[in-house]
Amino acid sequence: MTSITRVAIVGAGTMGRRIAFQCARTGMACSIYDLDAAALEAARAQIDTWLAAKLPAGAAAPALASVAFCADLGQCLHGAELVIENVPEQLEL
Repeated sequence: MTSITRVAIVGAGTMGRRIAFQCARTGMACSIYDLDAAALEAARAQIDTWLAAKLPAGAAAPALASVAFCADLGQCLHGAELVIENVPEQLEL
């Protein structure tokens, strides 16, 4: 049985950033994509805050570095073994 080593998350809202946080907290590499640059930046700041609160001193920065924040969907999906979609139920998205 093989284990998943890279996750792609489409959507940087509440659920997407929570999933990215859990991946980073447990040492799994992930990438997170959103159309909105402000949403990506908000996700980065929130994940950084959560990691700092949950991990020992000095462990938050390397954990955050395991998360790639992507404005390009292809870049986000590259190399992913699992893709999780977290966008509003709007067909055009």
